[in-house]
Amino acid sequence: MQGYAILCMGVQFTLTDVTTVAAKNKKTMVRLATSDSSKTMEARVASVLGTKFLAGLTRIDLDLQSAVDGGDADNRDNNKKEKWSMSGLISHSPTSPNPGNAREMQFFSINGRPVDLPSVSRVIGDVWRAFDPSVEGNGGGSKRSERRPACVLAFTLPASMYDVNLAPDKREVMFTEETS
Repeated sequence: MQGYAILCMGVQFTLTDVTTVAAKNKKTMVRLATSDSSKTMEARVASVLGTKFLAGLTRIDLDLQSAVDGGDADNRDNNKKEKWSMSGLISHSPTSPNPGNAREMQFFSINGRPVDLPSVSRVIGDVWRAFDPSVEGNGGGSKRSERRPACVLAFTLPASMYDVNLAPDKREVMFTEETS
């Protein structure tokens, strides 16, 4: 629910827990809420996960078009109408604390649709550990092979580059060029 609340811009979310305390008494507690004014990813993250969590993140914006074009002018002309980008928030540094299980604090979307991207999560974790001084082989001590940064990343890709028909819930996707 947190992922949908953060990544579905333009939609207001309110999740209320209603419990019956006595025969006729109901207790309600708002568990998650966003407002119409939460129009930026930073505002959404702050309203869902808190300002302390947001303070541990930094903005990242990447234009992936040049990677797709490979510097080739012909490819650039062919791909002009299809935008390739990634924007979002990611933990400041490998040593910054991540509340809870960092893997559970990774939120991804493609073209505004919240999705699960295990392959992207693995790549981010691999890069992250390469810069983590506490991992053996990087000049540090104990090995933490599962450490991953918290992140909220929104990808903009052509629809032909991914397939959502892998699982009944349509959250798991596979890139068309990806091997399983």
